[in-house]
Amino acid sequence: SAHEVLRGFAISGMYAMNSMNTTDPPLRVFVAGLAHETNSFSPLPTSLRNFEDTICYRPRLGTGRDDALGFPGYGDAIRAAQKRGDVVVEGPCFWTQPSGPASIAVYHALQDEVLDALREAMPVHMVILNLHGAMMAQGVDDCEGELLTRVREIVGPDVPVGAILDLHGNVSPQMIDSGAIMVGCKEYPHIDYAARVDELYAILVSMAKGGPRLATSRRRIPLLSLQGTTEEPMAGLVRALVAAEGRNGIRSLTLMHGFPWSDWSEAGASLLVVADDARASRVEAVVTALADRFVEIATNASVQRPGVREAVDAALASAARPVVIADSSDNPGGGAACDSTFLLRELLDRNVENAALGMLWDPQCARIAADAGVGARLQMRLGGK
Repeated sequence: SAHEVLRGFAISGMYAMNSMNTTDPPLRVFVAGLAHETNSFSPLPTSLRNFEDTICYRPRLGTGRDDALGFPGYGDAIRAAQKRGDVVVEGPCFWTQPSGPASIAVYHALQDEVLDALREAMPVHMVILNLHGAMMAQGVDDCEGELLTRVREIVGPDVPVGAILDLHGNVSPQMIDSGAIMVGCKEYPHIDYAARVDELYAILVSMAKGGPRLATSRRRIPLLSLQGTTEEPMAGLVRALVAAEGRNGIRSLTLMHGFPWSDWSEAGASLLVVADDARASRVEAVVTALADRFVEIATNASVQRPGVREAVDAALASAARPVVIADSSDNPGGGAACDSTFLLRELLDRNVENAALGMLWDPQCARIAADAGVGARLQMRLGGK
């Protein structure tokens, strides 16, 4: 079998693909995922149930595979391997909605599942991990860095390891030191995961078949700024990133916007460069120009955010209907609890009647109300927990 043939070419952890007689033999590829966008300010720990309720693919049990294959990054990597005719070893895939740090027990349990599956899959020619870049656990600020380091210990120094990232991630020195090739999506909203996985896959295949040994380097950008890419000037910067790839020894460029709700020393924007020599002057010049351009865009794109009273004043004064007030500080899409009652209090105090508030997350109140039944009247503390 292809599996047995590839095992025969494992020599001290190195893989002599060039000695095979076929022109383009299949590679043995391990794919796994452990991703979470962590809001470290949230007091609510992320549990195993959170993962089990969203994406929790365990190949040994055969549960959750369809969800995992539909998940951007993991499913894209498997499809990229199948397109090339490579042998895919499907590892576990875990993901849940943004929320607070995972408990240390849950994080280590999920990490161990990924690492155990990789050990069983050895030998492999390359590893692709679907990560995020902003995962934290209680007591571990850099989950991605820890996982990538452990993966490198298993596969050794010569096996290409790749990670696909969300651009709302924070990249650490430990992640860089793992030797992983890191590629992140360029667009926000994230519409280009499949294209970025194809890009990462091509880089890893080239390395696995004896091509140039590329490395990822990081240029820190000292700011936090969440910028959409569908409009100018950010759309132009994304085009500039793409245009710079394939020139001056640069294979890939990722602008990581950073994740501001990760309270640790490495939080912030950065520019990731995959190149044969990131220290070359020609590469440094490109990176500096792109980083400076992002700083200019971010500092000139400050948004005025009114307080609760001012926002309601503006809504009531507006002739247009309906008016939407977006509370960005309690955004569940960024891992907040979504149970603040400041806007509700303001609307009640001012007797605003023709308004809808959506949403308040309070499972305790929901359970009590459901148990009480339709038509029951009761007093409860709503939200603010």
